[in-house]
Amino acid sequence: MERQILYLLMIIFLYLNSPIAFSQKYMTLQECIDLGLKNNMDVKNANYQKQGAKIAVNQAQLALIPEFGFSINGGLATGRSINPYTNSFVNQNLTFSNASAQLNVPIYNGLKLKSAIEKSKLDEAMNNWQAASVAQKLVTDIILAYSNVLNGELQKEVLQKRMVETKRQLDRFIVMENQGVGSQSDVQNFKGQYAADQISIVNMENQIAVNVNVLKSLINTTEDIQIIRGDSEISPLLLEDSEILSKAIEGAPSIRAAEYAVSSSVAQLKVVKADFYPTISLFGQLNSNFSSAAERFIETGTEERSTGDYVNFNSQRIPVLTTSTTFRNEVIDFASQINNNLNSAVGLSVFIPISSIFSTKNRVSFQKNLIDQARSQYEASQISMNNVVSNVLINYKTQFKSIALYETQLAAFTEAYRIEEVKYNNGVTNFASFIAAKNNMDNTSLNLVNAKIQTAFWYKVLDVYLQKK
Repeated sequence: MERQILYLLMIIFLYLNSPIAFSQKYMTLQECIDLGLKNNMDVKNANYQKQGAKIAVNQAQLALIPEFGFSINGGLATGRSINPYTNSFVNQNLTFSNASAQLNVPIYNGLKLKSAIEKSKLDEAMNNWQAASVAQKLVTDIILAYSNVLNGELQKEVLQKRMVETKRQLDRFIVMENQGVGSQSDVQNFKGQYAADQISIVNMENQIAVNVNVLKSLINTTEDIQIIRGDSEISPLLLEDSEILSKAIEGAPSIRAAEYAVSSSVAQLKVVKADFYPTISLFGQLNSNFSSAAERFIETGTEERSTGDYVNFNSQRIPVLTTSTTFRNEVIDFASQINNNLNSAVGLSVFIPISSIFSTKNRVSFQKNLIDQARSQYEASQISMNNVVSNVLINYKTQFKSIALYETQLAAFTEAYRIEEVKYNNGVTNFASFIAAKNNMDNTSLNLVNAKIQTAFWYKVLDVYLQKK
């Protein structure tokens, strides 16, 4: 019965803790990069700008389509007004309406529309490269954050091993003191060293947590993540420095974006200069109108009526009659009036700028200044990328060379620690020399881990700059 209760309690414990255990997400470096490119807000905003630039190209091309429109309006006039059909004053309620169609075909405007299309296409290319530049920076930042987490975890393992070794020595000296052959000061020194090792682990855990949060921020997630360790690629460079720099600068998205920014500014100058030239366009109009006062008279028959005149016949006055046609009036329907009242006009419109020339000159000067700024930015982007890649090469080579040196140093300090431990156990040396040898070995282990991770990090960064998948 007790065993069944124990099993039940274990199941309940595992159930209550399972959300915590399974809520953590394990991710490789490539998975972090893929998620960052999908979720990162800087990348998203850059992609939105790409889409906007593409829409702007369509908008500029649509400006070439001739303008055509149709309008219709109507109203009610009361009181004394002009009859739009007879152009005479009437004193009645009138309904009226008119319809018109307009067509405007630009013929020449200093090639402004053509230049605007050219600029919009260059802007689209610039935004595409800017988005690629943002993505490239994000990838390098993710690699750095991921490497910092990995570096911290590996260094934590070294610190834990150091603490285990310190605890072994502490336990041994406690036993020796209890047996009356050990030193109380040595026990206290080892207790202090053991506490220092624990503090180092706590600090390293804090640093790992900070680096994990940096990584989570870059990939834009709130999930608890745990990195999956992969093999650190420690490889020598296969290319010369000059070739690496040349390829990195040649394919750098930031430089290409700056290059297209210069071309876009030059195209915008053409757009501004187009305002110096006349604007010529063809126009056409088609109009018609309707009025409720418009009537037509329809013959309904004849009738005899007195003219008011008389003739004398046999001394009698006989009225003179006449036969006249009778009519009825009806309002002309809307469709008939619109059809009958059609009128059209075509013409050529020429606008010659005069006073606006001074404003255009000022805008041309301003745009030339923007071109100079864009060219300066382009040159600066080349220098910046050259310096960035040069620094990556320097850091990579330094760390790569340090690995062999740290390995040699670690072997030497490990042997020195072994010797010091033997001497310390035999009472030939003191605690300070013994613990110094131990710390030299442990610190070199930490440095070796850091050098390997840093070498792998800088190698991956170079792959990013060289556009390697």
